[in-house]
Amino acid sequence: MLSLRQFGGGATLFLNFHGEFEELVRSAASLGFGYLELICEPYFLYPREISPLRRARLRRTLLDHELTPTVHTTFYDLNLASPNPLIREASTEELLESIAFAADLGARLAVVHAGRLPGDYPASLVPTARLQLLEGLREALDLAEGLGVTLALENSARGHDRGLIESAEEHLELVAALGSPHCKAALDVGHAHTFALDLVDYLRQILPCLGEVHLHDNDGVRDLHRPLGEGTIDFGAVLEALEREAYAGPLILEMVSLEDLKQSEESLVRQGYVRRP
Repeated sequence: MLSLRQFGGGATLFLNFHGEFEELVRSAASLGFGYLELICEPYFLYPREISPLRRARLRRTLLDHELTPTVHTTFYDLNLASPNPLIREASTEELLESIAFAADLGARLAVVHAGRLPGDYPASLVPTARLQLLEGLREALDLAEGLGVTLALENSARGHDRGLIESAEEHLELVAALGSPHCKAALDVGHAHTFALDLVDYLRQILPCLGEVHLHDNDGVRDLHRPLGEGTIDFGAVLEALEREAYAGPLILEMVSLEDLKQSEESLVRQGYVRRP
């Protein structure tokens, strides 16, 4: 049985939370979680606006509540694989800021959206987009390695644009192309489900480079971020596979509210998938 200390609240929590950071930390810690993933977005925890003193206080708050931080790097309005070189440059600069922020908070893992090709562009440009993505990621890895931060590349959800990680094969290909011990995979189970993929097989394939797992439910079509059990994902099979393979990394519940987070925690315990401390 998995330990609740292996779970954490996701960065999506911040989007609908209007209280102080310390209140959110207390709420996550009260559920028995061991992790909290921090958002790096304007209006929430935007690295460029957070002073060294504030960073030190954030780190102390997390330590006081025995929560290990991970960071979800800035991604709204950004695209590391954009056809527009100015967007790629800005996206890389924002990623570097997020990595430094992660290091300041003591986070050893930073999740990165792997970029996309606009859906109106021809599929023949996917290889070019992938090369452009790798260029930005290599620059980011130079900084991450020096700061002791691992980048975890996240798979995309189905959408109009063509994500550059839409399968286990593409996930493995990108991680292998970067060839760094500081580059791993972040498996977003909800995103993979929108492609009707075999989630247990996906997990089995990327397990050697798996750094983090995101858990949330949906209807198999839309990226809804619903509480566990409110969609069509077989979480029993996923969690049993994680336990069978002795996965020991963070399991982040990407809910959009504290209420949904609590509901998912209660569902995990009630169904016997995890044990409370």
